Amino acid sequence: MKSIMRVLAVFLALLGLIIPPSTLLADENGGGYYGLGSSEKRGPGGGHGRGTGSNGGQGNRTPRFNGNQGGGGSYNGPQFSRTHHQPVPIFQYHNRFNDSRNYFRIVPNRFIYRNTWIRWYVPGLYGYTLYGGYPYYAYNGYLYRYSYLDTCTYYLVDDSYNYVVDTFSYYACNLGYDMCAEARDDLNASVGYYRYFCSERYQ
Repeated sequence: MKSIMRVLAVFLALLGLIIPPSTLLADENGGGYYGLGSSEKRGPGGGHGRGTGSNGGQGNRTPRFNGNQGGGGSYNGPQFSRTHHQPVPIFQYHNRFNDSRNYFRIVPNRFIYRNTWIRWYVPGLYGYTLYGGYPYYAYNGYLYRYSYLDTCTYYLVDDSYNYVVDTFSYYACNLGYDMCAEARDDLNASVGYYRYFCSERYQ
């Protein structure tokens, strides 16, 4: 099937319709056709911008596919770099959100991705950090609550289909994020780009 598609791509290219053969390779999980060329490698797997369209809203930082969501086209994000999450054993007293809804109220609307996922983007931060007196783990510029006192429910999300792969419910925020981040890094390494992300669900 792949060879037939490559022959078809060459034929169309001769007609002046240039379609790189790499974009016709099937995703290993059977999720449509994704290009595997040099320009299709990285993206944080989330973005900022509230919106209901496939690309979120204006200003969305999420690298998307050129084509229908999860159905084809080439990946246009920056280069993928394999990472392995390292838990941070820091237990310093900090401000608290006794109810997650109190935290959700302070998240700017533009960082609610697909009207569902909290994707708070603060460029220049990485690893454990205090932001506004509260502990976060910053990954690719996105903030994740990392409190050992508050509880969080983290979701591991397949960004290609907006599908929840796993849920880490009612753990201390740092433990829940550690588990989600380790699973995320393994899955992203298996596909070679930032397809999966962790997030709390906005309520």
